Amino acid sequence: MKVGRSLCPRIDAPLPRVRRYNRGMAKKNQTPPKSFEDAIVELEQILSQMEGSQIALEESLAKYERGTFLIRHCRGVLGAAEKQIELLSKAEDGSIQSEPAPDDRGD
Repeated sequence: MKVGRSLCPRIDAPLPRVRRYNRGMAKKNQTPPKSFEDAIVELEQILSQMEGSQIALEESLAKYERGTFLIRHCRGVLGAAEKQIELLSKAEDGSIQSEPAPDDRGD
């Protein structure tokens, strides 16, 4: 008796390739917000949209990506402000003396 092909896949068969959503997402250029405050407002909007509504997976991933970009942007702005504050120092006479922070952009 000859046995036909089984409906079950072979155990040693290669697994199908799965599309990874994060591969192309990291390369996408994002537009930075005009100010720190605008970034915070946009982050709050993204958070409320993701928490309060039923959105598609693709849109949710796009919003997550934008939120991550905004968080990194805000951390950079806060880091630069922290450096500027560290450069402020009191002079011997008690007045506040400020030195300009070096420009990280290479200008």
